[in-house]
Amino acid sequence: HKGVLWAVAFTPDGKTLASGAGDRTIKIWDVETGTLIRTMTGHKDRLFPVVFSPDGKILASGGLDKLIKLWDWQSGKEIRTLVGHTNSVRALVFDPSGQRIVSGGWDSTVRIWDVQTGKELHTLMGHTDRLVSVALSPDGKTLASAGLDNTIRLWSMDTFAPLAVLSGHPDWVLSVAFSPDGNRLVSGGRDGTIAVWQK
Repeated sequence: HKGVLWAVAFTPDGKTLASGAGDRTIKIWDVETGTLIRTMTGHKDRLFPVVFSPDGKILASGGLDKLIKLWDWQSGKEIRTLVGHTNSVRALVFDPSGQRIVSGGWDSTVRIWDVQTGKELHTLMGHTDRLVSVALSPDGKTLASAGLDNTIRLWSMDTFAPLAVLSGHPDWVLSVAFSPDGNRLVSGGRDGTIAVWQK
């Protein structure tokens, strides 16, 4: 890469790695040998998140160009572009079925998309500042979003209704993740602390 590396992601089988960078490229690597398999281009500005679908067939990327791109990474071909965010896309996660993808952006919105059609299904609003992290519970029923308004918001993926606002960090919340059993949510913030939230 000829720019800052912003994101890396493994395929579910752990054999392949994707990296996204400020040079507007995605690179696909063979983990065992360290060999570069291919370089994919299409974004108009620096890249932030990259994430593989649960079946490992699709790679999603987001960037400063406000776009989300879905790729057939094995061929290097772009499948489709998802357009809707009005500022950079900073976070992406597939639901367990791989049929929907969730994005978080610097436009303070969370958006849910249909992977097959590229259609935006829902826009979740409530954050008052930029978003930098989204996570889904292992069962795919609860969405967590976090950002620079110092809060974590929980949403139902069935009804898309807000479930809770978690306030505890006195500064930006930069990362959220669910435990494998889905009973805990962990958040990390600019305040230097990790918070563990019980279901």
